[in-house]
Amino acid sequence: MKRVPSLQSPSTFSYLTTFFILFLFVIIAFGGALNNKFLSWDDADFVYDNPMIQSIDAEHIFQMATSFHTGNWYPITWASHAIDYALFGADPLGHHLTSVLIHGVNVFLVFLVFHRLLSLAKTNFSPSYIFWGGITAALLFGLHPLRVESVAWISQRKDLLCAFFVLTCYWVYLSCSNASEQKPYWRWYSSVLVLFLCALASKPMAVTVPIILLLLDFYPLRRFSRRALLEKIPLFIICFGISIVTLKAQGQAGAVVSVDKLDLIDRGLNAIRSIAFYPMKTLWPVNLTALYPFPSKLTPLSFWFSGSLLLIFGVTAFCVMEFKKGKLFWWVAWLYYLISLAPVLGIVQVGGQAAADRYTYLPMLSFFLLSGLGLICLVRFFEKTANSRYLTGACGVLLLVGLTGLTQKQVKVWSDDEILWRHTVQIFPDRLPRARLFLGWAYLDGNKLEAAATEFNVALKMHPLYSKAYNGLGVVEYRRGRLFLADKKFKEALALDSEFAEAYNGLGLVEYSQGHLESAEIKFKKALTLDPEFNEAGINLGLVLFSQEQFVEAEKQYLKSLAQKRDSVELRNNLGLLYYRQGRLKAAESHYMAGLKIDFEFSGLHFNLGNLYRTQGRISEAVKAYKESIKFNSHWAMPHNHLGEVYLELGVLDKAEAEFTAAIEIDPENELARRILLLLTSTSRKSQ
Repeated sequence: MKRVPSLQSPSTFSYLTTFFILFLFVIIAFGGALNNKFLSWDDADFVYDNPMIQSIDAEHIFQMATSFHTGNWYPITWASHAIDYALFGADPLGHHLTSVLIHGVNVFLVFLVFHRLLSLAKTNFSPSYIFWGGITAALLFGLHPLRVESVAWISQRKDLLCAFFVLTCYWVYLSCSNASEQKPYWRWYSSVLVLFLCALASKPMAVTVPIILLLLDFYPLRRFSRRALLEKIPLFIICFGISIVTLKAQGQAGAVVSVDKLDLIDRGLNAIRSIAFYPMKTLWPVNLTALYPFPSKLTPLSFWFSGSLLLIFGVTAFCVMEFKKGKLFWWVAWLYYLISLAPVLGIVQVGGQAAADRYTYLPMLSFFLLSGLGLICLVRFFEKTANSRYLTGACGVLLLVGLTGLTQKQVKVWSDDEILWRHTVQIFPDRLPRARLFLGWAYLDGNKLEAAATEFNVALKMHPLYSKAYNGLGVVEYRRGRLFLADKKFKEALALDSEFAEAYNGLGLVEYSQGHLESAEIKFKKALTLDPEFNEAGINLGLVLFSQEQFVEAEKQYLKSLAQKRDSVELRNNLGLLYYRQGRLKAAESHYMAGLKIDFEFSGLHFNLGNLYRTQGRISEAVKAYKESIKFNSHWAMPHNHLGEVYLELGVLDKAEAEFTAAIEIDPENELARRILLLLTSTSRKSQ
């Protein structure tokens, strides 16, 4: 490799101080994410409903290394989630903490890359200027509100990990320029290759790395040659293989949008628009949201397209003029942005979004590096005027404070499903039926049935053939107890999408509620045929089989579902009931206790455990279990009934009377409690 002069580097103490300062700013900006919850949007598939990452053993490690779960191959991302799950379980705080920590490290890596780039560029900037320019670039990158989606959304851990390996790869590659001997060169090159593989194993967006390395060969390394091209051949071969695998996996998962739904012309127009969209959001980071709709009227003559095209031509012309003047960094920075953004421009459309904040994590890096360079130039320009230098510093501080405030505000937007999607529909009230759908489900999770129905109906007004909105309305009607209307909505969903597993599951619930067990069984099995990993349908099928007294088949189904979702309280409870019914009391108790370890406040588990203890004659433990059940669900009459019966058996009549009285207050139609209370009252009068 071509040898360049040795680089002037800050001391180890300066590096450590810089790391902690940058990290402190990241914690201040993103610390609020530690209070955020999991989101149902992808977090279920990636973490809390993903059995693949909920155990670290040879079988699960093999699955992580070979799986195309969620339509991609990223074993390092799965390993990261698995480690978090082993440490923190289903507590989102720990998962958010890891994401914030990785982002903090990435911010420091941006500083290192900036310092290395400017040191190699043979500028006449002093080491102190380069040092402070690097800190500025790192802070602007790290504190910008566009980073929030990647950091505050646990499912986007892949963004952070990919960036970590890519930035480290760039830094190591730039360090290769000092390797003049064969042995050090191959050591550095092997490191670059391994880091590149790790980046791809985190997220396939790293496929552009070989081209970026060629850009670095051109400038600032100035070693663009035949040898430099030959070095990249192994990387390009790997890229080609990963790209084919990724497109195939995403096509099978249904993530790739077909040309029928979005033609190539529309994709091309949106791609041109996106090139201008992200720099504009970077300069003016307001109205950031989880989803962005496609422009309603994007044509070659529309403002968005023509304005974006004009901007692209203008920037390109400026870079060419500067290139002719010998200022190569403008051209390289612009090409870096275009190349890094290419995989997410939407020519191959993955998902239904027109743009996403997370797509800016690496592509906008050159923008922030130029910002750091701009600060250096400003300080040098004003270095002889103290007041101007102070003014520049004050403006920089205000900018960082402003960005931090916007980021803190945006972090709160990602607090939970309801807040996130309410924010989204406020920004785009009539253009995102998908956001309305998600908001409807968030309301359903909070049992806000009226609000949920409203959102699903609004989604249907925007998209009358939206099968998922009909399914949502079916769930609303089912929870209201209006089974006829629920049945109608689920069938309307299936009329639009005959392979909609969730709608079949809904129909199964309706049939089960009506006592049509055989028909319900058929519907649940159909749902599982369409989606073998549909855990809810598996649990419901087990419940139907249990109701039909097909205990062996029910047990098989429950255990199969449990293998998919090890931390399911409902499955533990249902298995306990099954074993209790079969007289296998030790097995029943084991599952009840396992369920309580997952959720100690699950009232039904305490109730069922009380029944088991009562059967075994463990009366004091039964009393305690019933009291726990009442404690965690004070609106359920049944535990009061059973506790009253225990007190009757013990001869503690006053306590028995109190429990049956409480049961009647909760459920005035509780005939059993009324009869026993009447008997107790009459007995009390006779004794008097």
